[in-house]
Amino acid sequence: MIFSSGDDELIEEEYYRGFSKRRITAHRRLPMKPRNQGGRDRVIKIELPSSDMKDKLLRHMKSGRQSLTRRFVQSYARRDYTVEEWELDRSLRKQAGLANAKVRKLQYVVGDLQIHQLKNARHLPYRSPTSFSESAKVPSGSLVGSMDASIVGTSRSPNISP
Repeated sequence: MIFSSGDDELIEEEYYRGFSKRRITAHRRLPMKPRNQGGRDRVIKIELPSSDMKDKLLRHMKSGRQSLTRRFVQSYARRDYTVEEWELDRSLRKQAGLANAKVRKLQYVVGDLQIHQLKNARHLPYRSPTSFSESAKVPSGSLVGSMDASIVGTSRSPNISP
């Protein structure tokens, strides 16, 4: 990934001072945790020596689907979240999940700490009745229909209430 960026500073850091001197490290998050049943890999965390280099690499990775990650359509890169950002991310995912349950489609997703409305809603994945948790059910009179449209990152004004 670093070599495909074409950025001389990143390549020099990688090749001459990077992994060989342990200034750039890569490891799986939660290394002792076994692979889950779905077979999805865990997060790979890459640490670079400066925030400037991190920004350059992220810009390159977000510029388009790179050849090494083309077959991993669900993969993406982002910087580490702070504790507050993790809490916001979890809250937004819960709101999006409740909104999706209400419309019974995958219509709302979370990315970059915003709820995004998909242009083409998809059917929700099938879950067996035994794996469906009580917390995923939408209670009557929930606040999902009154979700503030300002948190939804879309060019259209979403109307979550059917």
